[in-house]
Amino acid sequence: MASPLEIFLLTLIWIVTAVGILLNAFIVAMPVIWWVRYNKVEMIEFLLASVGMSRVVLLILWDVVYLWFPSNSVLFAVVSMFLSFWSLWVATILCVFYSVKISSCHHPFFMFLKLNVSKMLLGLFLVSLASSLLFSLPFKWLVYSTSINNATNSTNTTNSTGQGGTILKVNNINQFFLILTGSSVPLLIFCVAVAILIRSLWSHTRNMAGGNVDFGNPQIQAHLSAVKSMVSFLILFTIYFALFVVSCLPPLLDDTVLQLVFNIISNAYPLLHSLILVMYSRKLREALYWCLHCTCRVPSMARGSA
Repeated sequence: MASPLEIFLLTLIWIVTAVGILLNAFIVAMPVIWWVRYNKVEMIEFLLASVGMSRVVLLILWDVVYLWFPSNSVLFAVVSMFLSFWSLWVATILCVFYSVKISSCHHPFFMFLKLNVSKMLLGLFLVSLASSLLFSLPFKWLVYSTSINNATNSTNTTNSTGQGGTILKVNNINQFFLILTGSSVPLLIFCVAVAILIRSLWSHTRNMAGGNVDFGNPQIQAHLSAVKSMVSFLILFTIYFALFVVSCLPPLLDDTVLQLVFNIISNAYPLLHSLILVMYSRKLREALYWCLHCTCRVPSMARGSA
């Protein structure tokens, strides 16, 4: 029987998951509404919707499919990795787009990117799909395997999950190196984009007349807002990846409470980063405020008319 602490942590997981699904569903829904209303959608809004869609499906797989299908199909595990890589890639593309648009640099290659980055978004999106598929498929053969749960055979490098019938065996060492390999390229690009943006901010403030930095300057505000958004994502992903590595350590695999805490933080990562994306996007931010305002007004109007 679960302890009160475990019940509380499970409840918290479901709350974080539900809020994350709703927020990411909102990110998906708004570009669709704009497309229906105006018969067009910008590529950047399509990328935001892609991030939201990948995270909605990912959260459902983690906390709905996983619980209702204890056989733990290898397909669900591989799809989860594909969605994780794809979400990271699209977030990196968004970072590159904002960095190129906001930064000031006179290098010929950078000027070429600045003029053509909007046209390149679709190609980058297709590359992200291909790369995510390329790095997720090896999980089927090198990380995940199924076996009949008639005996418990475990080593320091593998662990098994599942109750009765077919169980899913995970090679933790291969899983770690494949995730590290699949995440390293988009993270490297992400860090380069952040570094360019910070350098641009530094040059812009240094060149201001009299050395007095005007934080009310629109250019400074755009730089600061983008840097805070990108650095926040980098911190969130670093925490998420570090906790994933720690949670796979053999001494912690059977600690239910710690695993639940790790699950809460893992589920909070797509929620918090999507919230950052909404706050950074003016259209999404205004739409969210409008939705919350209407939701809060309906009960009060109902009471007033009663």
